[in-house]
Amino acid sequence: MKIGIIGGNGQYGTWFQRFFHRTWLQRLFGKRCHNYQVIISDLDTEMRNPALAKQADVILISVPVKETATVIREISSMVAGKLLIEIASTGKEEIRKALLETEAEFLQIHPMCRPPKKRNFEGFGIVVAEENRLDRWKGFADTFLKNTRADIVELPLDLMELYAAWAQAGIHGPTLAGLFARMEAGVNPKKLFASASGFYKIMSCLAPRMLKQEEKLYWGVLCGNPHTPDVLKQTIKWMAWLLQVIETND
Repeated sequence: MKIGIIGGNGQYGTWFQRFFHRTWLQRLFGKRCHNYQVIISDLDTEMRNPALAKQADVILISVPVKETATVIREISSMVAGKLLIEIASTGKEEIRKALLETEAEFLQIHPMCRPPKKRNFEGFGIVVAEENRLDRWKGFADTFLKNTRADIVELPLDLMELYAAWAQAGIHGPTLAGLFARMEAGVNPKKLFASASGFYKIMSCLAPRMLKQEEKLYWGVLCGNPHTPDVLKQTIKWMAWLLQVIETND
């Protein structure tokens, strides 16, 4: 068996390389699998996406969300009967259409975090589309999800983007806005951090982590989700309400 990772040198691609190499298939099959191999393609590899798709039995697509549909169509004629695992999914119609145009089985998931530093997703969530196309590969897909040790949440496709917007932009937006407000006000971050509560210290570490994310990945989190503007507008509305309550001492 060969597992191919398109985008294998990216942050998530690299993480899943390690994940699959860590005896995972031994647990899956209950014995050592000597013919098991992980292959990758990326912008800087000799292996190209079509060649990977021809060789691999399972193909994990780990590219920025705005490139996902293009990659699926690039390999669509080579994946009949195989399993595609698409990990950028937020229920986007274009990605769904590209998957349905193939003759492959597919699993659409959305990890709700950066690639973990540990070897699994324990303590983190993965959203899984309810409308996956699985038959022969269902056992493999179930075992794959189980071994991530993530908190699995199944959602219909029409809710995946909305929930992702609240879970991501709904948290990232106010956190980043608070950082920019402190910078504009000239607040000394070291003195603020030293005088803050333990909980605030944890919260204050979030914004720098957000700004360190890969540019294309972060584009997908904020700009690539059509629900982001509405989520931010609703958040601003309630921030304005809170301000009014404080100003009127109500």
